[in-house]
Amino acid sequence: MRVCSGSETVLANTPYGSVTLRHSGGCDVTLWLPVPGYEGTYEVSDRGLVRSLDRYEVLTGTRGGVRHRRGRVLHSFTMKTEPYLYVRLSKDGQAQTRTVHSIVLEAFAGPRLPGQECRHGVGGPRDNRWPENICWGSKSENTFDQVEHGTHHHSRKKKCPRGHEYDYIVPGTNRRQCRKCQLITRELRQAVGVS
Repeated sequence: MRVCSGSETVLANTPYGSVTLRHSGGCDVTLWLPVPGYEGTYEVSDRGLVRSLDRYEVLTGTRGGVRHRRGRVLHSFTMKTEPYLYVRLSKDGQAQTRTVHSIVLEAFAGPRLPGQECRHGVGGPRDNRWPENICWGSKSENTFDQVEHGTHHHSRKKKCPRGHEYDYIVPGTNRRQCRKCQLITRELRQAVGVS
């Protein structure tokens, strides 16, 4: 959370316009905006939390009537194969599972443009704070971030497929090789007459 002191203005540019907060010192500031497509039902914070709002539901069936549902912060969960956080949103009886980072970015940074994806910073895939850790970017930028942070599956490899240590970086690229495999490949090409 952002902790501020003194009289301060926090400004966030969102698809819904600018949000300006003026407050006295010693407070935690969390911005909440409606979840796009679920306005009046859910809100999302710049800290990566999603909450439902107080609402009334019409009950059908033999009992009928109206039920008051209190709003709450939704429990986020992960899938077995993915490190990202998800929440389940419902509207008009239709439930949908969404990633928290996409909800945060759509609310605070605007809709995703074609060819863009969410880039997570050094906080990792479960840190959905905007703008400190997530933003929209290209696939290339996202892959570069993963390599830089050491989370890309190829950047974690220490040995080649034959089990040799990577000990050589090809000049002008970030591609790693081991010298043993490079020498073996060169000798095989020379033996069969391929340059």
